Amino acid sequence: MATKKQLAKVKAEQKAFNKQLAKTKAQLSETAAIVNPSSNFTYGSGNPLNTAVDPYARKPEVIAPANTSDTPNSPDTPNTPDAGGGKKFYSRDGIAYDTQAQANARNEYLDNQAAKDKYDKDQAATVLEAEKEAEKRDAFALINDTMKSYGFTDAEMVELQTFIESQIIDPNIGPQAGILAMKNLGVYKARFAGNVGRVKSGLNALSEYDYLQQENAYGQYLQAYGVGNLGNRETYSNLISNQVSATEVSQRAQIAVERVKNSDPQIMAQLKAYYPKITDADLVSYFLNPTQTLPDLQRKVTASEIGAAAVGQGFIGGATNALGLADYGVDRATALEGYSNIASVLPEATKLGNIYGETGVKYTQQTGEEEFLKKNEVAKRKRNILASKERANFEGSAGNAPGAFSTSYLKKSSAAGLI
Repeated sequence: MATKKQLAKVKAEQKAFNKQLAKTKAQLSETAAIVNPSSNFTYGSGNPLNTAVDPYARKPEVIAPANTSDTPNSPDTPNTPDAGGGKKFYSRDGIAYDTQAQANARNEYLDNQAAKDKYDKDQAATVLEAEKEAEKRDAFALINDTMKSYGFTDAEMVELQTFIESQIIDPNIGPQAGILAMKNLGVYKARFAGNVGRVKSGLNALSEYDYLQQENAYGQYLQAYGVGNLGNRETYSNLISNQVSATEVSQRAQIAVERVKNSDPQIMAQLKAYYPKITDADLVSYFLNPTQTLPDLQRKVTASEIGAAAVGQGFIGGATNALGLADYGVDRATALEGYSNIASVLPEATKLGNIYGETGVKYTQQTGEEEFLKKNEVAKRKRNILASKERANFEGSAGNAPGAFSTSYLKKSSAAGLI
């Protein structure tokens, strides 16, 4: 295959040939002047190499046969005298001349023209081959640069370059077919592994452009939440394979970082207590795992927030109860306020329940959660029954003057507006 050096050599040879051709033209002009002084023929504008005009070219003459043959003389037949007794000399293309020198000059011209035609044809073929070679080399460079931009490792690039050299540059294959074959290489499939999962799921594979755009979007969101170190091929391919959008990745990272990692440490403690597989080190990775759905992750974190609020007030923050409250719609703000209220009334309410056992009312943590977290009117009435019983008991003995309520529960509840 021709290279740029070969092209330069071709141009130099062309220049040398043109110089030799000019010299030959001058020699033919001199020959014509010698054999036919009356001719003003010169090679140049209008010469046989540029036009059909040739001072030696004459219409073939038919010589009267000297015998019974009626065949005209030709370059392959002996020269015979014409009617006036003169001889005719023929060039190879059948043109008759008065002298041998003229016929020889014509033959030399034919030789030069044939040589020039062959040379031009050979050079044209060489130039065409060089252009094809240059085109393929450019295609190789373009494909090579494109593969680098796709994020292939150095080791992977070595394998790809070997394939490109052997397949894409092969004239029997060509760039387009070579690129299609390259996409079936193991190293190529590994780079775009997310597409393998998509195809297995019955989805269309993403184009390289869309795949890289998706990776970039993931990376930007992870960087925004300070966990850019988690952005790698494996994470991205797993997300792409499971059709996780960049927006959802942002939501997952936000939950893990803002609602757990950077929030109340008790929330993280409750989350790990409920789900022992979660550790401080892999917290965000756990939330980026597509096998955990976003709604389920949100539910787990909300339950941990509720449990943390309960533990913060000295209550039991069991997972089952916390998940139940999360399913009911309780959020962290409601839990913080609710458990604070429960902590204010539960000790005395429990005590009154024990004192006034005849009421059948037992006010427990669960009753408080029903009242203050779920806004249950039945639970509220239970506490009011106990309060009324306490009030009636003291009104009977001390009257209902201000300050007559003697228990701290009634004083606290009255002041707080809970009764």
